Amino acid sequence: MTGNVAMHILGQAWKQTLSDIAQGLKPGGVLAFETRNPDARAWEKWNETGRKRMTSAGVLHETTTVSEPDSNGVVTMVEVNRCEDTGDVLELESHLQFRSLEVIRQDLENAGLYIDKVYSSWSRDGFVGGANQPLMIVLARGAAS
Repeated sequence: MTGNVAMHILGQAWKQTLSDIAQGLKPGGVLAFETRNPDARAWEKWNETGRKRMTSAGVLHETTTVSEPDSNGVVTMVEVNRCEDTGDVLELESHLQFRSLEVIRQDLENAGLYIDKVYSSWSRDGFVGGANQPLMIVLARGAAS
């Protein structure tokens, strides 16, 4: 999975996705994905009010509001974009699920996958946890691998 797509797959759909991957993974195959470490609290840095930038359609005013995670680690992000020249407004709402390494480990194991390695960057620096390591790069294999 590229980017942080794992965070866009919520709740039961995440568990079903892992199960489907486990069933389709060839012997020796690896599932690799990036997700954000909830200990780093990235959502707190995403709130932004009144940013302006020039686009091909004119000046765009952008505002982003992100909620605290709910009990399942899901944040709601609302982005409001207003085009100064036309007054058009586009509001987008998205949801991202932050999962601890332990939750990820349990979800993978329930699907028949097991963590092989966890890195804190694509440079393969080791992940030890904590707020100073915002990313988790997870490599998982099936039981027969």
